[in-house]
Amino acid sequence: MAISVILHFVTFMGLNNYAPFAFGFFTLFAGFEPMNSFKFKIEHKVFYGYASIVSFAFVVKSIIKIPFEIYLEWALIPIPFISYYFWRNSKRVVYHRVGVLAIWSAQAIVAFATSSWTKQVLSELF
Repeated sequence: MAISVILHFVTFMGLNNYAPFAFGFFTLFAGFEPMNSFKFKIEHKVFYGYASIVSFAFVVKSIIKIPFEIYLEWALIPIPFISYYFWRNSKRVVYHRVGVLAIWSAQAIVAFATSSWTKQVLSELF
C-alpha cells in the first residue's frame, strides 16, 4: 500500500496513472487478509473489513466520475479514531498492521480536509 501511495507522485513513464488502481487493490487485500488471523477479535475483523471497503469505495469514486455527489468523507471519519483506539488498547494484536492503519487514517484525514463541503463550511465561517 505504501508503494502505491508513493506512485501518486512518480511521473516517470506515467506510473502515477495506475496508482489509484494499485491502492484500491492493496487496500482490499490489506483489509481482508487479517480475517484469517487467530489473534484478531471480531471487532478487529469488522473494523478492518469496514475500513477497507470504505477506502476502496472512496478510491473508486475518485476514478469513476459519476454525475451525482456521494459524500464518502463521512464514512471515513471514524477510521482515525478507531485506529488510535486499537493502537492504544490492543498494541500486541495490531502491532504488525499499524502501517495499514496509518495509511487509512491519513487517507481519511486528507479526504475530510480537502472535501468540497469542508471548504464551503470553512469559507462561510471565516
